Amino acid sequence: MSSTELFPIKYISRNIKIDNLSNTNIIRFCHEHDYEFHYYRGYVTTINNKYIVLKGIDLRRINIPTVINVPIADMVEKEKSLITETMFCDLIHGYNKDGEKSFYYLVFYNGKFIPDNTSESVCDAIKQQFNKLNLNNDLIPEELPVSSMIFQDKVHKWMKCVFTDNVIYSDMERMYRLFEEVTELAQAMELDKNMLIKILGHVYNKEPGDVTKEIGDVAITFAALSNTRFVDFVKQGNLVLGDNYNLIDKIKASHARKHELGLAVV
Repeated sequence: MSSTELFPIKYISRNIKIDNLSNTNIIRFCHEHDYEFHYYRGYVTTINNKYIVLKGIDLRRINIPTVINVPIADMVEKEKSLITETMFCDLIHGYNKDGEKSFYYLVFYNGKFIPDNTSESVCDAIKQQFNKLNLNNDLIPEELPVSSMIFQDKVHKWMKCVFTDNVIYSDMERMYRLFEEVTELAQAMELDKNMLIKILGHVYNKEPGDVTKEIGDVAITFAALSNTRFVDFVKQGNLVLGDNYNLIDKIKASHARKHELGLAVV
């Protein structure tokens, strides 16, 4: 097996056990076990026997570039030998609120910021932006990639204030609520009900798609609609999210009514 086939290399501290290592699963673990976490994206600047030194951006706190020393005593020598300076990586540092337990999760991308679908020229441009970072400067170039997990994390924290885990983590319940909100948006835009039914029949006459890809398609289509309405949907989402903290009892009562009417899974 060639070294390129081993990438992306994934490393997690031995003091934590998580199946199916991925950024999403690590973040979900943090939420479920009340771990705080930092989510960095950057590249390797130094390697020694004890640490890998990274320079990057905390994606959950966009205006904070930083340098991180990551202990790698648990990393096997075969993997460690493949890590080189300037290699791009993601890092999630999780820690419980008492500070007694912590872990590091690293993903190395063999010189590519996004391993499969980013050109070398784009990778070089991103690397140049990182090289320009001034650690005493709060201004981060707009060209740097920003993670939507920042907004998603805010939504998750609000959900934890309102619902139990069986409601939060029910895929079908979340899909019911998404469909309801999209229908309300269609109504607000004065779409004809018969056209909605026609579209529904058209979709269900096709083979089901891949859930992850369909979520991406929803995101693109929603962004395109927001553009035509001149709406910053993340800004608007934050405004509504702030209002929702004052409506928690009302939202709980509304969910209970939907459950009684058979319009909710849990």
